[in-house]
Amino acid sequence: MFLFKRGSRNNAIGKLNYRQNIEQIFELRLPNMETANNLMLNLEPQLLEAIKKKIVSILLSRKVLNRYRFFDLYHNITVDGTGIHSYDYEPYPECPYKTSKNGIKTWTAYVLEAKIVCSN
Repeated sequence: MFLFKRGSRNNAIGKLNYRQNIEQIFELRLPNMETANNLMLNLEPQLLEAIKKKIVSILLSRKVLNRYRFFDLYHNITVDGTGIHSYDYEPYPECPYKTSKNGIKTWTAYVLEAKIVCSN
């Protein structure tokens, strides 16, 4: 849903052209969007982080990103801290919150993420 910029799982399910193209280009079958959602709901965050780490490790070892190096030496890295979810309740102990002028508390879960930046 996010990769193909669809507004909802229903929208992603209904648009078959992109699915057919991706399946043909990469010679694989894409899962149903409900199946993908169930996987993400049940996947341990540590496992997802390990997968991301492995993907970056493979890209670097295969020198896929070398043409994007700065002065042919360094990879451009950006670090971004952002809020990923807002809640009207405290989702976990010591979750940061803000109080509005009306006295309403909003809790926010934050992440800090580093990304390799390429010209494309």
